Amino acid sequence: MITRPVNSWSALFNQRVRWAAKTKLYENIFGEDLAFAVFLGNLSVVVATILTTFQLLSYQHLIFLFSIKFIPDLFVLIKTNSSLTRKFFIPIFSSIFYPFFMVAVALKSISGTYDWKGRRFKM
Repeated sequence: MITRPVNSWSALFNQRVRWAAKTKLYENIFGEDLAFAVFLGNLSVVVATILTTFQLLSYQHLIFLFSIKFIPDLFVLIKTNSSLTRKFFIPIFSSIFYPFFMVAVALKSISGTYDWKGRRFKM
């Protein structure tokens, strides 16, 4: 079976919400813990960005936090890109954008409803 890539940001968002909503069904505690750890890492970048915007955290702290997150993300991006037929690799853009995208996906998935391929689902 071949899964075709989605062709819009909206479709990608809804696909990821669908996947995230399914994490409640995991029977493997490692999978749940890993998903939660990834969420916390991304949430920390989002919160730090907001705090820096309101000058409640220094930009040096934000850069340090971003750097700690960027290094392992870079290895994952390199590994993922090596298996793709169509290369997409802009690590800085991806690492800046992804925490906000992922946190939005996670928060939407908590609602338990999502749209996929023109249908509405409730978990």
